[in-house]
Amino acid sequence: MYGYKKIISLLIPSFLEAASIVLLSIMNTMMVSHLGESAINAVNLASSPGNIVATVIVAIAAGITVKISQLMGKGKPLDAKRFAEQGSLLCLVTTVVLSLLMVLFSSPILTFLFDGLDHTTMEMARTFFVCIAFSLPGYALFHALLASLRGAGDFKIIFVAELLHNVLYLALGYLFIRVLHMEILGLGIALILCRTTGGGLLYLLLLRGTNCIRISNIFHRTEKSVLGGILSIGIPRSIDGFFGTGGALFLQTIIVSLGSTAITANALGGNLRNFFLLPYSAIGTVAVTLIAHAYGAGNLKEARRVMWRCTLLTVLIASVINLASIWYLKPLLGLYNASAETTALTLQLLTVTILFEPIFNTLNLTSWSALNAVGDVKFAITASIIRFCIVRLLGSVLLTRVWHLGIHGIWYTMVADYVIASIIFTIRFLGRRWERVVRI
Repeated sequence: MYGYKKIISLLIPSFLEAASIVLLSIMNTMMVSHLGESAINAVNLASSPGNIVATVIVAIAAGITVKISQLMGKGKPLDAKRFAEQGSLLCLVTTVVLSLLMVLFSSPILTFLFDGLDHTTMEMARTFFVCIAFSLPGYALFHALLASLRGAGDFKIIFVAELLHNVLYLALGYLFIRVLHMEILGLGIALILCRTTGGGLLYLLLLRGTNCIRISNIFHRTEKSVLGGILSIGIPRSIDGFFGTGGALFLQTIIVSLGSTAITANALGGNLRNFFLLPYSAIGTVAVTLIAHAYGAGNLKEARRVMWRCTLLTVLIASVINLASIWYLKPLLGLYNASAETTALTLQLLTVTILFEPIFNTLNLTSWSALNAVGDVKFAITASIIRFCIVRLLGSVLLTRVWHLGIHGIWYTMVADYVIASIIFTIRFLGRRWERVVRI
C-alpha cells in the first residue's frame, strides 16, 4: 500500500520544504551576524520565550494533521474539511490572545528570564520579542493551513508555500538590514510582513481549493466535537511543548551564565544543527501522514511497515549527510562573522551530535511520530516529559554546576536524551498497546 516508492514520492517535497526552512534559518543568522555577536545573542534569546507560543501553534497543527489524515484514510473528506476549518480558527484565536499578552508583558518577561544580560543585548532582544509577538497570528494561520494540506497528503503545495514564504522573508530582511540599515527592528518587521502575507495568501488558496482539500470561511460557529478531537492530541502536545520550551528557557538561563562565547556558540550550533535534522523532520512528517492514513483505515500491519521503512530511509540519508559534514562543516562555519574562539567551540559541539544522531535520533523521532499518528499521545508525552526533566534538565545542572563541563555538558545531556528516548519509544511501538487506541 505504502511502499518505498510512495514514501519517497512524498519525501522529496517534504525534504525540500524542510530544507528551505533550514536554509532560511542559516541565512537569517548569517545576515544577523553582520550586526555583531550581540545581535545574534539578542535574536536567539528573544526567540526562546516566543517559542512557547509557537509550541501551542505546532500542537494544534499536529492535532489537525493527525485527524485529517485518519479521516482521509477512512474516506471522509467532508469531515476532514470541517476539521481543517475549525482547527484553523482555534489556532488563530488562541494565538491572538497569547500574542497580546506577550506585547503587554514583554519587559517583565525578558527581565525575569535574562536578568544580568548587558543593556545593549537586552534592548535588541526586547525589540525583536515584540516583533515576534505581532508576527505570530499570521504564523498561526499559515501553519494551521499547512497542517490541513499535510494531513491530506498535498506535500507539493506545502513545499511551494514554504519556499515562497522563506524567499519573501530573506528578501525583506536583506532590504531592511543591509539596504535600509534598520538592524534588529528591520529583521522584526520582515518577520511580521512575511508571516502575515503567507497566512493570508494560503487562506485564499485553500478557499479556492486544491486537488486534495478545500475549505470554506473559517469564521463560523464552532463545533465542540471537532475541537475536542483536535485538542485530544493538541493538549498533550502543548503540555509536552511547554515542558520542552520551558526547559529550553531554563537551559538558556544556565547558558547565559557561561559567558558570551558560550551563548553565541550554542546559538550558531543550534542554527547549523537544523541542517542535520533535515531527514528526521522530513520523514517524520511523511510518517505521521501515512501511518495515520493506514491506522484510520484499520490496517495496523501497514502502519508498522511504514514506520520501519521510514526508519531505514532516515538512517541512510542522515548517515550520508553527517559523514559529508567532514568536508563542508568548517567552510560553512566560516561564513558566520564569529570569533575564532566561538567558531572552534561551535565545531566541538556539533561534532558531539554528528556521531550519535543517525541511529538514535532516527529511532527516537520516527517511533515518536508513529505513536502520535495512531493517537497514542498520552504515553508519548508522559514519557517525553519525565525523560526531559530527569535527563536534560537535571543532567545539565549536574554537568555544568557540579562537574563544570560548561556548554559541553548541556550538549552531552542532549545526546543522552536521544539514546534513552529511542529505546523507550521503539519498545512501545514494537508492543501492541497502541493498537487499542480508539480510531475515528
